[in-house]
Amino acid sequence: VRYSRRTKPGECPLVTVPRQVQAWWEEFDFITPDVRDDLGRLVSQLECGLSPAATSAISDQPSGWSGIARRGPWSRLLPSEWALAEMAPEEFLRRASVGELAFWELGHESPQQNHSASVWLDVGPDQLGACRLVQIAILLWLQRRCRRSGGQMSWATIQSPEMRYPQLGAEELKIYLNSRSMDLGRRPPETSVGVATWCVGSAGWMAQVPKSVRRLVLTQREEDQVELKVDDAERPLVLRLPPSRRAVRLLRDPVI
Repeated sequence: VRYSRRTKPGECPLVTVPRQVQAWWEEFDFITPDVRDDLGRLVSQLECGLSPAATSAISDQPSGWSGIARRGPWSRLLPSEWALAEMAPEEFLRRASVGELAFWELGHESPQQNHSASVWLDVGPDQLGACRLVQIAILLWLQRRCRRSGGQMSWATIQSPEMRYPQLGAEELKIYLNSRSMDLGRRPPETSVGVATWCVGSAGWMAQVPKSVRRLVLTQREEDQVELKVDDAERPLVLRLPPSRRAVRLLRDPVI
């Protein structure tokens, strides 16, 4: 890996795309060769700056029922026990006193269970330009991350939540690039149990996003720099963008 210059604290270096990145970057051959390396370097910065600990799915989230337990809140008491209380209240009280009642046991998911990701993207006015380029890189990075662990990534814009796409390929990238809205966004819908939810967008929209999901806040600071904050982290990751001419090329017509 060759570093192009000295970097500031919190900023990932611009690097020549490493061989291990090139190996999987060939999967995205629908992107024109003249700008593919630019996106590759941006994805490399994400790989460099977002550690597994910072991006692993939030653990200990409820995940259905895992079995039957002898203790629990009354709201999880089995229906058969409520029937017993009506038909034989004395037997119900006896069983309650000796801990023989049955309750649903709440299951929890671990980070390892979240191999798939559901991504919500903010395509409102605060994400025009450089932030949209970073959103593309995040989608490609997450897609590869999910596929390597045996899962899938799907995505939708929060301004058009009814339209969800199962991947980011050539056609989906064209759809994304044409997605623009003056809507500032809304609270994201619930997703399936066992699927990690990621929200990528502006700080204004994140005020409506629950803290139980992964939040990536993008803010353009300079023409060629975008700050990325993971959840409530104090220190942002500073991403360096390609030169303006090539960045515009990526946003206008990057598909072969």
